[in-house]
Amino acid sequence: MKAYRIFTVLACIASLNAHAAPSIAILSDLDDTVKVSNAPNFLDLTWRALFSERAFAGMSMLYTEMNAANEARTGKTEKTYFVTGTGTWLEGIVQDFLKENQFSSDYELFLREWFSGKSTETFKDEVIPQILDQKITENVILIGDDGAKDPEVYERIQQKYGTRVSGIYIHKIRGRNVPTGQVTYDTAMDIALYELTEGRLPVQSVLRVGSAIISNAENIEWVMHFYYCPMPGRQRVSDTLKDKVLTYDPSGVALTLASMIEEKIEQICLQRSYQQISAKGR
Repeated sequence: MKAYRIFTVLACIASLNAHAAPSIAILSDLDDTVKVSNAPNFLDLTWRALFSERAFAGMSMLYTEMNAANEARTGKTEKTYFVTGTGTWLEGIVQDFLKENQFSSDYELFLREWFSGKSTETFKDEVIPQILDQKITENVILIGDDGAKDPEVYERIQQKYGTRVSGIYIHKIRGRNVPTGQVTYDTAMDIALYELTEGRLPVQSVLRVGSAIISNAENIEWVMHFYYCPMPGRQRVSDTLKDKVLTYDPSGVALTLASMIEEKIEQICLQRSYQQISAKGR
């Protein structure tokens, strides 16, 4: 009888573990996703790859908080995987960029061999499945931008791996349409709000991401002159998302921070519009 009880307890524990929340790793692009690069412009990209260490505000804090929340939720530590079309000869510069901008040192970096003849899209099509098959044992969140082919690559990954892809976030630098189910974002705060409503990021983590963006006001890189500017006055946070956020944060502080960031984006875009009009009038 005693042995039976022990067996029952062990079976219950195994059942609970089987239904535990999966551990989720971050797989991220680099240029125009976390680093200000203007990748579609080859000369600008080359200059920034060599000399610029400017990151989008709040992204390193976001990745840190997402990984910490995953560990607290699952008890498992995950690396961040950066997969980028940046050439292998720039590995040292990329590592310096990640260190300078306080990204966790617990990452793996996958760069493209420029002389292989492979496009960035082909490179990612080949490398990302290898990472999911050999390195990431459970689920993944994919983060990229719409300046090149990240939406298309990530769609193929989702079709292949199904529910192992827990989310796809696309930085809106061109404002083009992305496949259904992918979430576009302007800043790290947008991702933080969605992760909050998915139950994967606590309120305090969201507030730290928002604060990291606000505190970077003097060196802000929310919207550059070559990035898509959202229409002023448009509704960025839907009523449905607001309601979900408020269930996790009844105080509304997270939404207040999001509104402050949104106002700053609109100011930057408005100033840019005036500059463009002035330039045409000369």
